[in-house]
Amino acid sequence: MRIKLHRLILIAVLAALGGPPPARAAFEDLGVSARALGMGDAFTAVADDVYDIYYNPAGLATLDQPQLGVAYSKLFPGLTDNSNLQNSFVGYENPIGNDGRWGTVGFAWNNFDLAGLYQENSAYASYGDAIIPGKLYGGGSLKYLERSLNAGSLASNALSPTGIATGQPDSVLQHSSEYTADADLGLLYRILPRWRLGAEIQHLFAPNIAFDPAQSDLLGRNYNLGVAYKTPFTTLTGEYDIVADPGGWTDEIGTLAGEKWLPTLMDGTFGVRGSIALGNRSYSQATAGISYKINKLEFDYAFAMQLSGLTLGETGGSQYLDMTVRFGRSKKAAPLFREAMIENMPELASISTPEFRYQEAAAGRYAGAAVREFLKEARTAAVAGRFGEAQERVGQALALKSADATIRSDYARLKTVSAFYPDIEGFTNDPARAAIYDGILNFLDGKDRRALQDISYAANLDPSSAKLIALKNAMESAAQAALPRQAAAVLPARIPAPPAASAASPVAVSPAPPPAPAPAVVPAPVAVSAPASKASEVASDSAILEMALRRGDYDRAIEAGRRLAKSHPNSLVYRRLGIAYAGRMDYDEALKALRLAYSLEANPKIRSKLRFYIEALVPIIEEGHRSGLAAKALSPEEIEQLYQNGVELYSQGKLRDAEKAFKAVIEADRRNMPARRALKRIQTELLEQGQ
Repeated sequence: MRIKLHRLILIAVLAALGGPPPARAAFEDLGVSARALGMGDAFTAVADDVYDIYYNPAGLATLDQPQLGVAYSKLFPGLTDNSNLQNSFVGYENPIGNDGRWGTVGFAWNNFDLAGLYQENSAYASYGDAIIPGKLYGGGSLKYLERSLNAGSLASNALSPTGIATGQPDSVLQHSSEYTADADLGLLYRILPRWRLGAEIQHLFAPNIAFDPAQSDLLGRNYNLGVAYKTPFTTLTGEYDIVADPGGWTDEIGTLAGEKWLPTLMDGTFGVRGSIALGNRSYSQATAGISYKINKLEFDYAFAMQLSGLTLGETGGSQYLDMTVRFGRSKKAAPLFREAMIENMPELASISTPEFRYQEAAAGRYAGAAVREFLKEARTAAVAGRFGEAQERVGQALALKSADATIRSDYARLKTVSAFYPDIEGFTNDPARAAIYDGILNFLDGKDRRALQDISYAANLDPSSAKLIALKNAMESAAQAALPRQAAAVLPARIPAPPAASAASPVAVSPAPPPAPAPAVVPAPVAVSAPASKASEVASDSAILEMALRRGDYDRAIEAGRRLAKSHPNSLVYRRLGIAYAGRMDYDEALKALRLAYSLEANPKIRSKLRFYIEALVPIIEEGHRSGLAAKALSPEEIEQLYQNGVELYSQGKLRDAEKAFKAVIEADRRNMPARRALKRIQTELLEQGQ
């Protein structure tokens, strides 16, 4: 240990024997955490777990999930006087508020025991918070210190210096217990993302701990100063300590230590560490330790051996064990982690699973029937002179079959004419209107020359119409851009013409040449009153919604989803709407949709998934995160926690979510080989499962 523990033994023994009280050697800095002791107690600048209550309360401010720590130490077994020295510690910390925005509190109890002859108890109430968020943290611990002697009969029958019973009470042992208040203060400063400084003052009040109230035995202050360099799975640290010694002088100790974590995807994470310490008065010590961490449990072991002084060759060294339990999910990398999970929201709609593929096949059948229905309605509307309505119907067919060049061309031609003549009335008894009507039908049928002749004739009949001239120019441009038609007509050929004043017979809409290689974006279809049945509309909108989500066309999915939500609301529709809104990064609307889906969902498993994403969306909205979070520089602790989140998701079988987490780790730390190995394994499993 950093202080020669035999002094404490001698105090207890001498007091028990009635000898004169020496200078103080109580409440030595014995250490409590096996992990910290494996690094020679050089933990002031590391300060990243519940044991910060003891080592540096400022570190509590960096914690964002509750932790419970339990530790036990067996000190210097094998001493020739058969002393049984042991130390026990239990501590708990809990962040206050969302993400610890109000700081973190901690409570602990520490007990040192010497074979029932002497005991020390320390109770801690600690608090840590950010002074400069992300840079400087401060903390303090109020302590209640108590020590006691089990003097037995010696209290009333003191021994002389020669060991003879005097029959007189021992003035020291009449006061066999003492308690007092004390405090520790700490600071933690993050110089750079991987570098940090730590400082702590122990025994700030320097209280009087003498058993005899008439005597003075002040508890001297200890000063600890450390620096640490941390990568996601490696820590190098150095510490310089000035320790008050019972003889009135000070001990100066320097420690160098290192820690390496070896994460695995399947078997948890293993850790190794060691240290060497040197000090004045021939002090030297070496320590080593190992750890195993899986999910929220961590087990640590350490061994310490003094290389000089009393313990060299006289004991088996000191042994330390501890267990740490973490509760909930860490929020260190919460924004990035939530973004990664939100990107995987399509699991709510079972996309890329056999269930979705079945739904997609069913949607394909709906789509085929709906396309035929829409084209039939478009023909009826065009023959009746309702070209705007015909455009809407062909647009709906195109939404279901967007790769069909013929339908796309029909839509483009209908869009051209309906911009000028969405409706034509009176074409049965007005020669000019009849010529326009015939010209438009011929244009839709791909008979561009005849169409232009009809429109020119109509312009002669009505030379003052600027709209006719504009239509003629638009038709000419379309005819020049059109390529020879190769595909067959998608609309029915001809139907009997209605009575018209013109000799030209109405021609049913037929395919037109495909547009140029980069056609204009087709606007999403708009629902209009039409002869189609309600069941047909629901089927077609379902198909549009499924296909649009599959292709990542979120705008089209949202329009179809809104129509379905009005006519056929259910959990699946709102889930798909939530996915579409999240894909468009409209998180407010996504949250509304998912909450509606949750209220309508009866399946407990799906409700659990919905709750997961709802809880992920709420902080994103509150914090105003919309994009670009992956570019945020993450600290080593955040990267390590993000990796642990991925491991936890993998253990739960959530491969897609785990994949996202490991990809986020690699984005933040491209040389992170554990994350690369984990990602490779997950992607192999996904391929084996056909995902």
